[in-house]
Amino acid sequence: MILAARPLHFFPPPPTQVKMQNLLTNQLDDILIHLLSQLDLTDLHSMRLVSKRIYHLVNSRYVWINLLHRLNLPLPALHKPLAQLDRPELERLAVRAVRLERNWQSPRPTPCRIRSIQLDSVILAITVSRGVLFTAHKDGSVRCWRDKTKSSPCFTLTPPDARIVKFTSLQVCDDPSRHRFVVLYTGDSNDRLSYSGVFYVPFYGQHDVGQPDQWADTKGVISTTVSPNHVILAKPHGPVTIKPLRQRGDIMYSIDVQLPPGAKILRVHALSDETLAVATSNALLIYPMPSAHLPHIAIPLFAHSLPNSIGAWIHSHSSTLSLTSLTDNGHVLCNTFTLDDEYEWTLSRSSTHSYPHPVDRLSLTDMHGGPQRAIWVHWHRGYQGWPISLSASQHHTASLDFRFLDTLSSDQPSPDSLAAHVWKCTRSVSMPRVSFDQGSGTLYIAGISSPSLVICDYA
Repeated sequence: MILAARPLHFFPPPPTQVKMQNLLTNQLDDILIHLLSQLDLTDLHSMRLVSKRIYHLVNSRYVWINLLHRLNLPLPALHKPLAQLDRPELERLAVRAVRLERNWQSPRPTPCRIRSIQLDSVILAITVSRGVLFTAHKDGSVRCWRDKTKSSPCFTLTPPDARIVKFTSLQVCDDPSRHRFVVLYTGDSNDRLSYSGVFYVPFYGQHDVGQPDQWADTKGVISTTVSPNHVILAKPHGPVTIKPLRQRGDIMYSIDVQLPPGAKILRVHALSDETLAVATSNALLIYPMPSAHLPHIAIPLFAHSLPNSIGAWIHSHSSTLSLTSLTDNGHVLCNTFTLDDEYEWTLSRSSTHSYPHPVDRLSLTDMHGGPQRAIWVHWHRGYQGWPISLSASQHHTASLDFRFLDTLSSDQPSPDSLAAHVWKCTRSVSMPRVSFDQGSGTLYIAGISSPSLVICDYA
């Protein structure tokens, strides 16, 4: 007897069951994404090889944004907020940040690329802001470099001030509300006077830089800073002069810094348009910014005494101020101050570390970069060869680690060393012009002996 095969009938699951399966799948994906967001960069790259499903989950923007927040490393300047970047951009940021951190933590950080650009004029002052390099040259021009991979600036402003024959300083502040840079220059003229001025450069594009605001009588200025609406000039023994940028005419405000005998002003730094930090050789002072209603100020909002120092560097971000000072007995003092909910400044962290180079009246020291990652340039005059030492520092919660980079001296350096590239610029006759971007890990070096610009990329 032959039995006829019955046709098989497949009935779709009820809609409630489909919704439940989709819900469980989505919940499981959310759990996996949360677990993946706790992994480090190497583990994320390995998890991509598990399956197609895990591969797509690893490519979630949430995973990479969370990784960047957990890394808590300095990042290069971004053209838009982190939350608005797509996944490939977030991954490139994370890979570069980790690669730079590993290089910086090595016993001797090594540049991944070194490039020397020959120019037609010597660089006298150099600074970097938001990844854009500004250089002031001996021919009186100020040049802007937006793309460090090119051998020529994106535009040149010639000259911002015809009276200046030699630039002495160049400061740049970014003004995000107006999408522009505020560039402050200071220089000397043939009549032995000193002049300063400010001009504005858009974040994007090269036009409409505008006619610079200029003023005289800046001879003897040792520290300058700029905020979106103020220019601050400081002389060693005061006063601190503030010029409002929005007001026409020769309107000047001042801060009378009370200095004990033997003390002097080392550094000024605009925390905002409302407050100004002044680092002296024995104290940190925070003042309110003078205004038309209160043009002269003598009483600080906050004062903190320090050991006798020969150098000070201030960095600020949001409600945090970092002060790094070099004492006359060869120690580096790192202090962090925070602004609490009641708008009072308090010392939140302090540490003391040994400086790896001798400190005396013949030595010159400068620090470039930020509080977490910096380049130190130390020139010890009078020693054989007059060596210039380059060191890298990394600041952790309670430690400051110095790592040797290279030494420039009259001895012939090896052709493939950092010293060989820098030696063409400096010839060890003066401190090199240095600027360092701690987010991108790019070091810029120039000198007065040769019209060259050395770009060292550590990431």
